[in-house]
Amino acid sequence: MNSHPLATVRHSAPDAMKVEVEARSRPGSKTQVSVRTSGHEFVVDEPSSLGGDDAGASPIQHLLAALGASTVATYRMLAGKLGIPVDDVQVRLSCDVSMRGPHGELDDTEQSFGHIHSEVTLTGPESPDRYRRLAASVDDHCPVLDALYIAVTTRLKINSTGRHGTSSA
Repeated sequence: MNSHPLATVRHSAPDAMKVEVEARSRPGSKTQVSVRTSGHEFVVDEPSSLGGDDAGASPIQHLLAALGASTVATYRMLAGKLGIPVDDVQVRLSCDVSMRGPHGELDDTEQSFGHIHSEVTLTGPESPDRYRRLAASVDDHCPVLDALYIAVTTRLKINSTGRHGTSSA
């Protein structure tokens, strides 16, 4: 059972900011993807062990990076808001990923993605107890962590363009 306070929330906040990302295959590559968002562009790729060119961090590495960056930023923002001095925040993340998942070789009882292991190191003048209270507040307010804790609704629309015309489903 999920104990996160937002586990039952199924709607966006009224002041929600829309975030848009475009991911597109790169010509000449089986696994490289160009990603654009808010004026930023980067390449996502699979490691060579999965048949990729290792031209960029993998999708799972980007997921962990998003969680790590969001966690650090949330610590910084909430520490300032709560008046808790923090000199440095370091987040280390890891997870186990089955290499059979990307190849469609898992059965219905298996998951390709396991648990995320997270370690946060806070440096500063406060007591460990005060930092534990800050950590609890971050756990309740980190937006990427919230997205991972709750079942986020994903709506898929497929557009196809080719020799036989254009369609949407």
